[in-house]
Amino acid sequence: MPDTPQIDFSGPYGICGEHQRLLFAEPISRNAGIYLWTVCTSSDFVVEYVGQTGESFAKRTKEHMIQTFGGNYRICDALLMREGTAKVVWPGLWRKGTRDKMPEFAQRYLELAPLIREHLQTIEVFLASVDADRRFRERIEGALARHIWDQPPPASNLLARDVRYRQRRENEAPICLGLRCSEEILGMSSALWI
Repeated sequence: MPDTPQIDFSGPYGICGEHQRLLFAEPISRNAGIYLWTVCTSSDFVVEYVGQTGESFAKRTKEHMIQTFGGNYRICDALLMREGTAKVVWPGLWRKGTRDKMPEFAQRYLELAPLIREHLQTIEVFLASVDADRRFRERIEGALARHIWDQPPPASNLLARDVRYRQRRENEAPICLGLRCSEEILGMSSALWI
């Protein structure tokens, strides 16, 4: 029987603000793979976003930050995120029903700018280098998101339910993947079927 493939998450890494380990300064930031945006609550890391990239983690994180600072991505109250609650203060501009709200975002920019910064300062990222094709990374990403959504609160509280992830297709053979992480993340498992 072949060994179970394993991916290892390292972190947490900050993306801005006063963090000991900033993602952009770490050698792993040049790699590609799977990433978890998390928030450290009083007792646990809680997943806020699951992503995959074939480019470097640094480049993909920069793209996320630009989209967030530009109002395209949702912003949650940072204090409540640290308590494990997602209170949306700006829904973003990519969702259905929000795509024409750029004038509102521009009008509210001075109010929203500090909230955006606080939101991003709250994010701590875990990275797993994965040398695989895009479809395999998508399967990992989709299975991780589904797994978090299936967890009871508060593990499932922060991951937005309207983000589209690509799950395993019926014609794809299931693969059991081992997961390890440098810190405990609420709701994570040591194994995952992708």
